[in-house]
Amino acid sequence: MAVGAEDTETWEINNPGDSNWMDGADAVGRTRVERITALRDNYTALGIDVTLDIVPGVGHRGMRVLDVVRAFAERVLPRVV
Repeated sequence: MAVGAEDTETWEINNPGDSNWMDGADAVGRTRVERITALRDNYTALGIDVTLDIVPGVGHRGMRVLDVVRAFAERVLPRVV
């Protein structure tokens, strides 16, 4: 899991009645950082091994968390020669 530490805008995810709204999602946090942290905690409580990287200085910009995603993949995926 990866999220920007500054991914705290709520207008797009706290919009009841919109097509991307899911009842109850707001119960675990208002921001993407809060929600992904709750998801990590839930997985951990269920015994699922999970890594969460919260990238400093990054908002909702997927390409700016790519370095931590690559680093994770390099740690866990076998190299193909």
